[in-house]
Parts: sequence; C-alpha cells; structure tokens
Amino acid sequence: MNILVVEDEDDLLHEIVKCLRRNKHEVMTAGNGLLGWDVFRECAETFDAVLTDVKMPVMDGLTLLQKVREKHSKIPVIIMTGHGDLEMSIQALRMGAFDFLVKPFDPELLEQALEKLNSIRQAPVMETDLLASIREVHLDFPSETQAIPRIQAYLKDYYTAVCMPYPINTNHVGLCLHEALTNAVIHGNLQVDSVLKERSWENFEALIRTRENDPEFKMRRVHVSYRVHSDAVEFEIRDEGNGFDLGNLPNPNDPLALLSSGRGLILIRSFMDRVEWNESGNQIRMFKELKRHESD
Repeated sequence: MNILVVEDEDDLLHEIVKCLRRNKHEVMTAGNGLLGWDVFRECAETFDAVLTDVKMPVMDGLTLLQKVREKHSKIPVIIMTGHGDLEMSIQALRMGAFDFLVKPFDPELLEQALEKLNSIRQAPVMETDLLASIREVHLDFPSETQAIPRIQAYLKDYYTAVCMPYPINTNHVGLCLHEALTNAVIHGNLQVDSVLKERSWENFEALIRTRENDPEFKMRRVHVSYRVHSDAVEFEIRDEGNGFDLGNLPNPNDPLALLSSGRGLILIRSFMDRVEWNESGNQIRMFKELKRHESD
C-alpha cells in the first residue's frame, strides 16, 4: 500500500516509517498537518491510506481529516492519539476517520489495521443487482482468526450492493463487522482477554494459537446472520463462549471507560446506528440504517 504518514514527533515518525517499509509499504511523510495537506493535494490519487497524528502544530489532524474527506472521501484516514485524547478519537471517527490507534502502540496493531483495511476494500465477485436482491444469509465458521477476513470479505459483497444507493461508508460497516467477528472468535470462543494484549502482544498471540488447537475451544463455532430490512441492514453474530455481564458494559459516553473494553466497542458504537446484545452477552446485533439525504 502507498501511505502518507503525518506526524510531528521525529522519533515516532521514524519508527512508523521503519515498520511500514519493513512490511513492504510505500511511504511519504510530512511533519505537520499543513505539510501533509500539501503532499496529499499534489498526489491524492496515489495514496491508499493516510495515517495522521491529531495534535500537531500549524494544522491539527482533525482539520487535515476534514480536508482529505472533502478532497477525496474514499481514501481511508487512520488517526493516532494519546491516551488522554480518546474524545478526539471519537470525534474523528464521526468525521469519517476509518480507524484510530492510541499511542504508544505496538507496530503489530498498525499492520493489523492496514490488513483489515485491505481486506475490507476487496472488490465484489458477483454482479451488484444479484447481490442486492439477496435479503438474508446465514453461515457459521470455526474459531480460527484466519477465517475472520474471509467472512468479512464474503459478506462485504452483499452489504455493499444494498448500501450503494445510500450515503453510507461501507468501509466503516466492514470495520464494525471485522471487530465483532474478532470479539466473537478471540474473546468469546477462545476466551482470550484483551488485557493480555496490553501486557504482551507476543503472549496474546501465542495464547490464541494455543487455544485454536485446543479441542476444548476448537470445537466452538461462530454463527453469523445477515439480513436486509426495509429500513436497515442487520448483522447478528453469536459465539459459543460464556458471554459477559451486560451490567458491566461501559458507559458509551465515557471514553476512558471504553478504553478498557477495547477499541472495537468504540468503533462499533461510533459507526453503527443501533447495537444490541442478548441477555447472556454472547450475541451482538448491529444495525445500519438505510436512509437517503433529506434533499434526495
């Protein structure tokens, strides 16, 4: 991928560029939002994504995001913020950012975000008219992380065709679906706590691999339903894990509380119009409303 990185801290910028180039990405850089805007304006069509800090001199990341959205709304923007700037992250998501990373972050998280973006942007494999006519799909799959992008890519063909006539960012829908599927596999069926990831990415990944091959966890499956209603697209995802206590669900208006539950919940609540859980907490239903602009 060809990525524009906008960051005013030289050391962090160097580390990000090193990580991206190690993973075979092409990179251009800028030291503040205004310089980033100048670079973007010159060659917007060549970029696959923009990665930008929020707090920068001359022009901040939110202003840059707004300008990028106005110039080329389809290019995904990933925001970088500090732990105390989560409210700004949520504002950026509502302005159209694709994803966010909280500094300091493990390089694996950045590459993971780009891999999700790449899988979400895959082109449909069937004709749009046929896809739009299909109103319901049911499937289930084993608790394997490698299946997550494949299931998301498969469903993307359907919801993209239905959402096409509406002002809906299907990249955001795909990201929510990816996050919900990840929660069902890793936290639901494999019962791997996200707290472990904060302590050690290597141990987090190792435990996932171990449980994917453990018969106690391996036999559990994830059940997915996609439905098209007259006014919304619905995704229902259910795992076979122990679920969670809905009474402990963080307050969506408290960004610091949401941080402990992971980025996925912030993304889902920011991009979906309605989110529901069953009583045991092992099933989520996400709705994206099919609404045209008032002027249409």
